[in-house]
Formats: sequence, structure tokens, C-alpha cells
Amino acid sequence: MDELVYKYNGAKALVALHEIHLRSFYKTWQEAKKLELNFPKPLILIINLWIHYYIIF
Repeated sequence: MDELVYKYNGAKALVALHEIHLRSFYKTWQEAKKLELNFPKPLILIINLWIHYYIIF
């Protein structure tokens, strides 16, 4: 990810923390898909769309 300039270090820390949690969720989601857990189809579609938008860019 490109290094952005922030006016406040707190904002930079929150963005970094958010990215850490997004990537952690992505790994967890990939493991859940491998286990073929039975999720409702609308939930799967929403999460996949969300992952594509926020993580894969």
C-alpha cells in the first residue's frame, strides 16, 4: 500500500490497525471457505463483494 501522509499520527495508527484487521479477516474467510462451512448464500455474496472492494482493490 502506498505510504500516505497524515496530519495526525493517531489517524495513521487507526488506518494501519484497520488494515491489519482486514487482512486477518481475509485469512479467516479463506480458511472458512476451504472448510466448506455452510453459510447463507447472501452472506457469502456480500462478504466476497466486500473483500473484493476493500482488500483486493
